[in-house]
Amino acid sequence: MTPIQDLLNKIKWDKRENPNDYEIFYFDRILNKLISIPYKKIKGLEGSFLVLDNEEETNIPF
Repeated sequence: MTPIQDLLNKIKWDKRENPNDYEIFYFDRILNKLISIPYKKIKGLEGSFLVLDNEEETNIPF
């Protein structure tokens, strides 16, 4: 199985991929629902967190 960090980096750096074609989904245990994030909202990967570029910088653990 390919780690999520590798897949996210492939989308970002592979010229054959268009990041605008992707959405990332995660389950928020506090809200108890599935959340969708357009790939273009991802600011970066830091350690074991996905960092979102929104009004407040948001860190989502992998």
